[in-house]
Amino acid sequence: MNKDGYRKYVFDEENRKFIGEFDRMYIAEKDGNFDSWKQDDVHFLDKQICLQILKQYDFNSILDVGCGKGALTNLMKTENNSVIGCDISK
Repeated sequence: MNKDGYRKYVFDEENRKFIGEFDRMYIAEKDGNFDSWKQDDVHFLDKQICLQILKQYDFNSILDVGCGKGALTNLMKTENNSVIGCDISK
């Protein structure tokens, strides 16, 4: 699947309408062996910068809104905090 294969699950470009079928998209990722938004690879610079910033503070709790599959959310967890990820998809 091409890198933009996720679009058919998110947006109807012809009718310019939000679809938001994220659960179907994640199932298709498993079947098609692709990662729509490169969520699984936490080595990208933006994610590493986010983690470095969080390490500078001592948060008791973190709410990750729009966490997707939760790969980055998982890395925010330490023994001293509580982390909750929420997303439109299950």
